[in-house]
Amino acid sequence: MKKYPSASDIAQTSNCPHSFYLQYNKYTISQYSKRARKIGIKGHERLNRSVKKKTTKIHKVRLLIMATIIVCFVIWFNMR
Repeated sequence: MKKYPSASDIAQTSNCPHSFYLQYNKYTISQYSKRARKIGIKGHERLNRSVKKKTTKIHKVRLLIMATIIVCFVIWFNMR
């Protein structure tokens, strides 16, 4: 038995404590659970990609708005 947990043990525990417990106590995972986990991981990856795309679009829109405001201020101050 290990005296201290490794960094990967801590990361796995933070992601899914029950999974770590089962692995630590040498339980086996059924084929059904393995397939379900694969499907879940793919679903999360798909969700993360869509959120990243939306976040990137939001940042571009914010940047465009800020640039427009700056240009308007420059024009306004030059007209005074």
